[in-house]
Amino acid sequence: MSVDPWAQLTQRAVRQHGVFLRKQASALGIDSRRIKTALRDNRIVAFSEQILGLAGFPSSVRRDARAATWLSSGAVASHRTAAALFGFEGIPFNHTDISVPLEQRLRVPVTMKVIVHHTSQLDKKDLVTVTGIPCTSKARTLADLGSVASPDVVLQALIVAHRDGLSLHTIRSVAQRLHRPGQQGTKVLLGHLDAFARAGNVPESWFEEVVRRIIDHPDLPRLIPQYELRHEGRVVARFDHAFPDARVAVESHSRSARRGMVFLCSRICLATGYPGCCTQNPAHAWILGSATNPGVPCLTDRKRTAVRWMSTDECQLPAEATPIGHDTPVPPIPQ
Repeated sequence: MSVDPWAQLTQRAVRQHGVFLRKQASALGIDSRRIKTALRDNRIVAFSEQILGLAGFPSSVRRDARAATWLSSGAVASHRTAAALFGFEGIPFNHTDISVPLEQRLRVPVTMKVIVHHTSQLDKKDLVTVTGIPCTSKARTLADLGSVASPDVVLQALIVAHRDGLSLHTIRSVAQRLHRPGQQGTKVLLGHLDAFARAGNVPESWFEEVVRRIIDHPDLPRLIPQYELRHEGRVVARFDHAFPDARVAVESHSRSARRGMVFLCSRICLATGYPGCCTQNPAHAWILGSATNPGVPCLTDRKRTAVRWMSTDECQLPAEATPIGHDTPVPPIPQ
């Protein structure tokens, strides 16, 4: 039984994020006349003379990147497009970025929103494949990103890359190898890495960094990020931020960089909006010391070992405390 060539082409295009080459259609027996008919009937769309796509297939970063990297045999997704392919957060995406060797001159069809970056440094060790799309590596992408995006966008991507397992040593070695006078991308990245080295820690999320910027104020006590709480010589908890002199810790919980909750914890209880918050939400409550023994840490995250769970009485907020809302003052913490 013969197989419909259009069905075969459609299956292949789906695996290629909704796009295909004219020569791929020709290899299946679909000639130029049938392609022209399909274009006229709006069954397929043209990105260029040689790059075609399935009509109605959802537009995406991957679809646009796959089509753009077919414009030249040496083209790879890079900069913002590569960052988006890796799932870095906060990446603005209005055009497709590709990088090509310096000697290549590429004419981009007016129907495609593509920015071409010419580079003399496009080594194989800086290239990977992401879902079938040739792409700059994570470290190389971070080194390029600062030339087209703000330092905060680079920092957000750097935090995600490090959280996902990419070492700072690897990132720095790539940035230093690529750095040249006047290169903004590597300059921005190396600046962030130097700041991490001075601080001695890396934020675990972009939301955590946003919270740090909000609460790091000269009128407040000394702020220490990634503060480790120790008891009898061992670490029993680590907080996103802490004011050790004031015995207050801050935890930032978020599902994305745009949504999150901040928990402020003091000697007796955290004012999260209702009494008994520590026992009802122990994974979200952080106490630096109990009322009966302020020097002993009494509650840690569920994932860590609890030195001592607080009693319900210890967890209760004052009677005058009310749930926290946008217009509700923060209830007082018992002394």
